[in-house]
Amino acid sequence: MDGLAIALDILTTTPAVFAALAGVAWGIVGGALPGISPSIALALLLPFTYGMDPTTAIILLGATYVGA
Repeated sequence: MDGLAIALDILTTTPAVFAALAGVAWGIVGGALPGISPSIALALLLPFTYGMDPTTAIILLGATYVGA
């Protein structure tokens, strides 16, 4: 149960929520553009995730995949 509480605490921080919203928005836009598949949308985001916190970067990439 402690692990679940820690995960919930991390997921409700401001950067994680912003990353989830931005990822879903990019996934929707990237999925709607002709010629861009979900994998290409993820590949376009990879350079931006190098300087991010790992948890926030994973949330961003996961939300992009779900949005696409």
